[in-house]
Amino acid sequence: MLVVEAPILDDETAVKVFRFLQRLTDTFEANYYTQLERHYRKYKDFYYSSRCDKYINEAYGDQRVFDDDTTF
Repeated sequence: MLVVEAPILDDETAVKVFRFLQRLTDTFEANYYTQLERHYRKYKDFYYSSRCDKYINEAYGDQRVFDDDTTF
């Protein structure tokens, strides 16, 4: 949610801003990758442990047993 409305930009300026934000994001990720990975790993572990189901492999999030009668 933006607190301030986005300004109207011409095409070239929009592309320049977009490229700048991409480079900023890439640089941020390169510098803080370990911390980001640690945070998301902790979140993923919490998410899967809270939604544990006997038919779901928590490590891969895949479903091992299907309950439909679809034939192939």
